[in-house]
Amino acid sequence: MSQQTENSMKKIFLSKVVLNMGVGKSGEPVEIGKKTLSQITGKKPNTRNAKKSQRDWGVRKGEPIGVAVTVRDNDATELLKRLLVTKDNKINGRSIDNEGNLSFGIREHIDIPGIKYDPKIGILGLEVSVSLARSGFNIKLRSQQKSKIGKNHRISKDETIKFNVPAGVEEGNYMTLEGKGNESISGSPGDLIVMFEENDHQYFIRNGDDILIEAHISFSQAALGDTLEIPTLNGIAKLKIPSGIQSGQILRMKGKGFPRIRRSSKGDQLVKIQVETPKKLSSSLKKIMKELSSADGKVQNQFQKMKF
Repeated sequence: MSQQTENSMKKIFLSKVVLNMGVGKSGEPVEIGKKTLSQITGKKPNTRNAKKSQRDWGVRKGEPIGVAVTVRDNDATELLKRLLVTKDNKINGRSIDNEGNLSFGIREHIDIPGIKYDPKIGILGLEVSVSLARSGFNIKLRSQQKSKIGKNHRISKDETIKFNVPAGVEEGNYMTLEGKGNESISGSPGDLIVMFEENDHQYFIRNGDDILIEAHISFSQAALGDTLEIPTLNGIAKLKIPSGIQSGQILRMKGKGFPRIRRSSKGDQLVKIQVETPKKLSSSLKKIMKELSSADGKVQNQFQKMKF
């Protein structure tokens, strides 16, 4: 019991992703910044005000000079996948601290998958801050009896790197961790190249971004139709089997495959149906099948050219 609790408490999850855009002055630039962040995240951004006056820049204290938006839960996970594409899934080791935080900049927001150039907006840069957490991390945020995170419960830099392996990588892909390699003769750190290998799965076969799986059904299910519970990457999903389906026919579960690298979409899961013919029949079942045979008659177009 204690071991299960410990593992649960140690589990790392994505707490939030914050996008920040400094525009330098109030008015139209702030509104453009809001529109841009809303376009990227689908969320409503907030303004960031100047903490003090800057006469040389013409900025007054309290004046809106930037915009930011915070994204959490599943939306944060999907957003982070898209943002990492702009960095070619390369993580600079110097961008990660020892508290489970990661930050990086994006020079051109139109590099983010799904974002198109808008002449009314132009091309803008932004900063991305990623926060990871474990259960119990909220003790440092609460208003009363605030406390520090214990040393053994903090998220190390290596754990942060492991968590940020991009979704959708496949055999032969690699990820570059800048500054995490051995030191050169001059003393500067090299890069660490991480190569990915895939383990075989009990049911799934990968074909690019698609997943292949075979489902065996009975003769009656094929004739009458049914609804199957199919395993997918994200758990069990229901698949409707149409009546009269043939053995070898393939059904497509759209969007149930792997995330596509450098794109916001996903591959599909292809389910190949295999109709199992019973090898042994009871006397009652034989009688039913004979009645069915009499009602069915012979197959039309019994012989056809083989398809490969």
